[in-house]
Amino acid sequence: MFTRPCLLLVLAALPLRAQAPPPQDELLERLIGDWVLEGPMAGGNVVHDVTFSWMLQHLYVRMQERSREREADGRRAYEAEVLIGRDDETGGYAAMWLDVTGGGGIRGDGIGHAPLTKDALPFVFHFPDGTPFYTTFIYDRTRDQWRWEMDGMGKDGREPFARVTLRRAPPSP
Repeated sequence: MFTRPCLLLVLAALPLRAQAPPPQDELLERLIGDWVLEGPMAGGNVVHDVTFSWMLQHLYVRMQERSREREADGRRAYEAEVLIGRDDETGGYAAMWLDVTGGGGIRGDGIGHAPLTKDALPFVFHFPDGTPFYTTFIYDRTRDQWRWEMDGMGKDGREPFARVTLRRAPPSP
């Protein structure tokens, strides 16, 4: 049985462990905030609102992407929820992508991996047939903005799907 002073020491140490600082990741930290995505995607020009925020004690970044474009019935033309975090197994990053183009359940093709790099998150996702899809976020330090390139695979290699820019959203009035 613990003595009272010993029990107090044990109880006092518990909050210290729970209050350990979150792991720091400079590249992911640069994503945090509200952004406007603009540029060519899937044969047209798009404008989306994108928000990146920390979640679960700074272990993951949540990306919420919403198109400003609407369908005839008023629904947004595109929506996505993405979780990005460090991949302890590879030392790089992993992302789980959920969007309105899926709906067939949460499967492995919705999870992409990226190696650890200085200013880019070059994710590779694989469709069920093994075909890769490339989603690369490239940080521009001088402008504090991101270039986002997406490429599918065609018969002659990589084919551009999107070349968009993420610029910080103006503050709300």
